Amino acid sequence: MIRRFLVLATATLFLGMLSNSPAKATQTGHQEAGTAPPEPPSKMKEGAPQAPDPDALLQEGESMLENGNYGGASRTAKQVLEIKPNDARGELLLGRALLAQDRILDSIRHLRRAKTIDPDDPQCFYYLGKALELQKKTDEAIQAYRAALEADPDYARAHYYLGQLLYYEKNEKEAAVKHWEKAAELHPENGLTFKYLGAGYAYLGQFAKAKKALLRAQELEPNDFQVTSMLQWMDQNLAIRDETPQ
Repeated sequence: MIRRFLVLATATLFLGMLSNSPAKATQTGHQEAGTAPPEPPSKMKEGAPQAPDPDALLQEGESMLENGNYGGASRTAKQVLEIKPNDARGELLLGRALLAQDRILDSIRHLRRAKTIDPDDPQCFYYLGKALELQKKTDEAIQAYRAALEADPDYARAHYYLGQLLYYEKNEKEAAVKHWEKAAELHPENGLTFKYLGAGYAYLGQFAKAKKALLRAQELEPNDFQVTSMLQWMDQNLAIRDETPQ
């Protein structure tokens, strides 16, 4: 009996020493005799560290990008891609961060991956268009902007920049004006859109529309001297034209 008691006591002691769970020792409300006391919570042994949440990392990276911390955004995007190698949002974030750092070729590579992984995300095509435009690859940039609009016909920025390329690089004035009209409809607080829309209307001889658009641009951007100059030019030349005998 004494030997059996010693064996049981020794086994109980060893089990208590090997236990990593303090909950077992406290289930009955008191510490069992012969078991080691639980470690304080701050010293408890922990398992393997959990991988960071990719969604949380993406939010953090977006915040860094918006605040101008482009290097931090790049590093955070790489963390996401280490956890999820084929994550379109991670590739997009990295592409945008590299674009902001003027690393255009690297940016294009990651943006192409992003749009291949998720061909339904208009942002992948839009930022790819921006990068290609900086590389002077006009036709490819136009194709990317159009792909962005296929994915989201109400993507105001894609309409705006596509209009720029069509107007200045392809001499497709009417098509450009249509895109600027849509951009102005979707984002009526963007003074730049109304400035270029006014210039486009003027080129097409639609002076009433041009003046209306330029007045809206002046309202939104009162310090834009180009808008003021265009309005003055229109007032002077249209007055002269109206006074000229037919």
